[in-house]
Amino acid sequence: MPDEEWNRILNALSNERYQWRTLDGIATEAELPVERVIALLDQHSRDIVRSSVPSATGRSLYTTRSKYNLIASPIAKFLSNTTFKILP
Repeated sequence: MPDEEWNRILNALSNERYQWRTLDGIATEAELPVERVIALLDQHSRDIVRSSVPSATGRSLYTTRSKYNLIASPIAKFLSNTTFKILP
């Protein structure tokens, strides 16, 4: 079951209509509770990137590391690797 849930999250994050997804968007498309999405994103944190810039409504945005490597500029990649982040 966890593998199936993770695959549903990956499918939501890989949706070509979006570069970045909110937790609500991921949960809705994956048909999972937001709390479960958070837990699985945390378990697979090496495969996920959280944007340092929130959405227009102030929500955190997420994408896969592989998608990030395709969409991020070289400067953004450099800065994300050299800045210290304190996570909540």
